[in-house]
Amino acid sequence: MTRHTETSLKKVANCRWIVPIGVNIHIVIYEQNTKNGRSTLKVDEKVYYSDTPKWSASEKFSIEKTTCEILTKKTSNELVYSLKVDNKPFEEFRNSQYKEFERWEVSFKQEGKFNIVLDKELNVFIDGRKVKTERDFTDRNAVASFEFGTHKGQLTSNQIEHRLTVDGETHPRFIDGLDGVHVLVGDTRHISL
Repeated sequence: MTRHTETSLKKVANCRWIVPIGVNIHIVIYEQNTKNGRSTLKVDEKVYYSDTPKWSASEKFSIEKTTCEILTKKTSNELVYSLKVDNKPFEEFRNSQYKEFERWEVSFKQEGKFNIVLDKELNVFIDGRKVKTERDFTDRNAVASFEFGTHKGQLTSNQIEHRLTVDGETHPRFIDGLDGVHVLVGDTRHISL
């Protein structure tokens, strides 16, 4: 929430959701001026629409052919924003995606962030693209080794967990803010009026 203390006092609701769809991660940002209803919707930093001067309880859009909807509910003293994806509350949809795919976010100073995904068949995807892996199987683990750029990755899987190491360093799983990676979590955002 941003507040301006000038004579033209206005409040802007800033909502941000990290939406996993298949092997990709999308960032949805919705901003709305609560005084005049003008709003902006961005998906992956691209403006979906901007400066719409209307109040609406529902804003529909699509990501990768998946229907999304931002719902705005006004109570006596606040606005509550929530996201539905594929006609499910955001957290329910996100949790179903996390059951299908394991995710990691790896950052390098000069190269930026890479989203690494492991599916149930032990296929590895980097930023949505399937990469070639060499697989080794032991009595206890399955190991998928792969390269991207100048980096060497290894995903070790057993019946309980999956572990990613890149260039010898272990990386924690990406769980949309629950591990401290991102600040905003949950399917609703509140702004006081």
